[in-house]
Amino acid sequence: DAISWRKKVLLPMEPSDASTPGYHLAEQIKSNVSTPKGYGHYRIYDSSYGKNPEKTPCNVNNVTNAWTSSTYGAVFWWTHGWQYGAVDIMDTSRASSLDNTHPSFTFQCSCLNSYPELSGNLSYTLLKNGVIGAVGGTRVTWYLPGQTNFTNTASNGGFTYQYAKNLITNGETAGYALHNLKQSLSFWGDAWWMNFTAMVLYGDPECGINSYAA
Repeated sequence: DAISWRKKVLLPMEPSDASTPGYHLAEQIKSNVSTPKGYGHYRIYDSSYGKNPEKTPCNVNNVTNAWTSSTYGAVFWWTHGWQYGAVDIMDTSRASSLDNTHPSFTFQCSCLNSYPELSGNLSYTLLKNGVIGAVGGTRVTWYLPGQTNFTNTASNGGFTYQYAKNLITNGETAGYALHNLKQSLSFWGDAWWMNFTAMVLYGDPECGINSYAA
């Protein structure tokens, strides 16, 4: 079973467009993954959306404050991104403030965070401080506008949901959690193949949320 301090997930979600508010992903992770395994949660949304999230709105200050004021085994987010940041969630300048004695696993559902040509990209910066295994996109990743159900889908939101299930529900290591989701998800055609190739793990693939080594 997971070490006690890891049994909580941080779920910051930012709208991708007017029809895709993002919170549906966090609610599905909470209902189907974290709560059944006895994990706590901290949701950060732009609005309440009738779901009473723990914090609104979703911005870098609120996410950083939440991340540094508690301990989380995993952080799953959804927003737009670039090489050095995730819009309204995290950037390389804030990563230095995270707690490196309680490192989290992340799935960064955003574009370009793991851009390998830049050594100071967000994923690598997080891996150096505050994160033990960072999954992010080396290039653009694709979402499905208006998506509210993420089960067995090849969108970047679907990847996030399945990774959470593999890591927490199934207890897989970070490497297997990412590899197995790519093996199991339905292939939607060439337009979505980029998600399968762009999402990579920075960190030791043999570490998992149930591992005893920090």
